[in-house]
Amino acid sequence: MSTHMLWSIYFAYFHSRLKSEIIFWSRDGEIMKVFQLQKQVIQVITGVHKCESCKNIFRKFRILTLTSPYILEVL
Repeated sequence: MSTHMLWSIYFAYFHSRLKSEIIFWSRDGEIMKVFQLQKQVIQVITGVHKCESCKNIFRKFRILTLTSPYILEVL
Protein backbone atom coordinates (compact mmCIF):
# COMPACT_ATOMS: atom_id res chain seq x y z
CA MET A 1 0.00 0.00 0.00
CA SER A 2 1.20 3.51 -0.65
CA THR A 3 2.04 5.86 2.19
CA HIS A 4 -0.72 8.19 1.04
CA MET A 5 -3.26 5.39 1.36
CA LEU A 6 -1.98 4.46 4.83
CA TRP A 7 -2.32 8.08 5.98
CA SER A 8 -5.84 8.20 4.58
CA ILE A 9 -6.74 5.09 6.54
CA TYR A 10 -5.11 6.51 9.68
CA PHE A 11 -7.11 9.74 9.55
CA ALA A 12 -10.35 8.09 8.43
CA TYR A 13 -10.38 5.33 10.99
CA PHE A 14 -7.90 5.70 13.86
CA HIS A 15 -7.77 9.48 14.26
CA SER A 16 -11.54 9.92 13.98
CA ARG A 17 -12.15 7.22 16.62
CA LEU A 18 -9.48 8.73 18.82
CA LYS A 19 -11.20 12.11 18.77
CA SER A 20 -14.70 10.75 19.30
CA GLU A 21 -13.89 8.35 22.16
CA ILE A 22 -11.09 10.15 23.97
CA ILE A 23 -13.22 11.14 26.96
CA PHE A 24 -14.32 7.53 27.57
CA TRP A 25 -10.79 6.15 27.35
CA SER A 26 -9.51 8.61 29.93
CA ARG A 27 -12.11 7.45 32.42
CA ASP A 28 -11.17 3.81 31.96
CA GLY A 29 -7.45 4.43 32.46
CA GLU A 30 -6.79 3.14 28.95
CA ILE A 31 -5.37 6.43 27.71
CA MET A 32 -1.71 5.35 27.80
CA LYS A 33 -2.46 2.13 25.91
CA VAL A 34 -4.20 4.16 23.23
CA PHE A 35 -1.25 6.58 23.05
CA GLN A 36 1.15 3.65 22.60
CA LEU A 37 -1.08 2.30 19.85
CA GLN A 38 -1.12 5.70 18.16
CA LYS A 39 2.68 5.80 18.18
CA GLN A 40 2.91 2.26 16.82
CA VAL A 41 0.56 3.07 13.95
CA ILE A 42 2.60 6.19 13.08
CA GLN A 43 5.83 4.16 13.20
CA VAL A 44 4.40 1.53 10.84
CA ILE A 45 3.20 4.14 8.36
CA THR A 46 6.50 6.04 8.32
CA GLY A 47 8.78 3.00 8.60
CA VAL A 48 10.50 4.34 11.71
CA HIS A 49 12.07 1.82 14.07
CA LYS A 50 10.08 1.32 17.28
CA CYS A 51 12.97 2.57 19.43
CA GLU A 52 13.07 5.94 17.69
CA SER A 53 11.13 8.92 18.98
CA CYS A 54 7.94 9.85 17.15
CA LYS A 55 8.07 13.47 18.27
CA ASN A 56 9.45 14.80 14.97
CA ILE A 57 7.06 12.65 12.96
CA PHE A 58 4.09 14.09 14.81
CA ARG A 59 5.40 17.59 14.08
CA LYS A 60 6.23 16.88 10.44
CA PHE A 61 2.76 15.53 9.63
CA ARG A 62 0.97 17.96 12.00
CA ILE A 63 -0.58 15.20 14.06
CA LEU A 64 -1.65 15.97 17.59
CA THR A 65 -0.45 13.50 20.16
CA LEU A 66 -3.16 11.96 22.26
CA THR A 67 -2.84 14.45 25.11
CA SER A 68 -3.59 17.47 22.90
CA PRO A 69 -7.00 16.32 21.62
CA TYR A 70 -7.82 15.21 25.17
CA ILE A 71 -7.16 18.69 26.51
CA LEU A 72 -9.20 20.24 23.69
CA GLU A 73 -12.14 17.90 24.33
CA VAL A 74 -12.10 18.47 28.09
CA LEU A 75 -12.05 22.26 27.65
